[in-house]
Amino acid sequence: MRFTAVLAATALVLSSLASAQQPERRPTFRSTRELVSVDVVVRDRAGNIVRGLTAADFEIREDGRVQEILGLSFQEISDADRRPITSAELLAGIEERLMEPAPAAPPQPLSAADVAGRRLIVLLFDTSSMQPEQVQRAVDSASEFVAERMSPADMVAVAAVSTTLNVLVDFTSDRTAVAAALARLGYTEGTATPPPDASTTQTDEDAAAAMDEAAADTSELDMFNNDVRLRALRTLAETLAPIEQKKAILYFSAGMERSGQDNQVELRAAINAAVRGHVSIYPVDTRGLQALPPGGDATQASGRGQSLFSGRGVARQFSRLAASQDTLTSLAADTGGRAFTDTNDFGEAFDRVQRDMSAYYLLGYSSTNTVKDGRFRRIQVRVKRDGVRVEARAGYFAE
Repeated sequence: MRFTAVLAATALVLSSLASAQQPERRPTFRSTRELVSVDVVVRDRAGNIVRGLTAADFEIREDGRVQEILGLSFQEISDADRRPITSAELLAGIEERLMEPAPAAPPQPLSAADVAGRRLIVLLFDTSSMQPEQVQRAVDSASEFVAERMSPADMVAVAAVSTTLNVLVDFTSDRTAVAAALARLGYTEGTATPPPDASTTQTDEDAAAAMDEAAADTSELDMFNNDVRLRALRTLAETLAPIEQKKAILYFSAGMERSGQDNQVELRAAINAAVRGHVSIYPVDTRGLQALPPGGDATQASGRGQSLFSGRGVARQFSRLAASQDTLTSLAADTGGRAFTDTNDFGEAFDRVQRDMSAYYLLGYSSTNTVKDGRFRRIQVRVKRDGVRVEARAGYFAE
């Protein structure tokens, strides 16, 4: 995350980076210094979080050059003694901002103190890329998480993207509200049957109608599907950026191929917005573990000619599969998340998100490279201890 820290803005950011042992200190830099903040997870050989580290234990390099650490704080989220929050209204109006050529600045959400100590998780379903049975598989795994493992410290939002972005429920700790949104999604986009009590509020009916209308109009999606998906991820990250803590997007998709320079631009914009906003993306390939029979499966016509028997056709099938997962892997690796591909157990993704967001360090430094060239700056974080593993973002794009 990179931004210009000046006057009050600098005081606000650096106050959140102040040491937990000295909360009363609020340093202010009265100059135009650009601050880069990085969230870092440190684990030992057993996978447990390493606590008690100080700034002297870390070393940060940007493009190989050592940087001075200006702030350090340890963020830990506990599931105990948490009062559920009905709704935070953090995503209000996001649907309109998605398709605007020059999106206006998002409205200021609740302050960081209102959601401090909470895990902010977005469940984003790419219904344009998935078949109904794949949507249902993703919905079922999310419903199982909500029923069995969602805690009062978890604030979950549910959204779907097709030709536009639809928020089915804003951030809430209410399991019932999240479960109801998932049930509507399974009924409208998956294979679920309507619930016995079909009584829904006017808000629920409006959301279902909007999803039906979006699903019916696929002509624009056929041409700009990748752009819409990536723009949705970018818009979510930009909307959540004002909250100075780690956020996560669980992105359920059946793959996304990159084709053409335009998709590369949208991919870079989505990754850059996520890095700036401390948003980690965890893509889940809802196709699960796939078998690639020679000639293809029943979803497409069989191949013809000698390539079917020479192995070239099978090689092309593997190449297409890898290409469809490449963007998912890039989104995860460049934002500090993890991609879950070639697996039928989606529950691991939810466990990983909770684990990564429960305890982490937040480091801040002022880059010695003041050139605003828009190039990628590679970040390397090292802990001066043996037997530890560091998980952090690979870098960011300069202004």
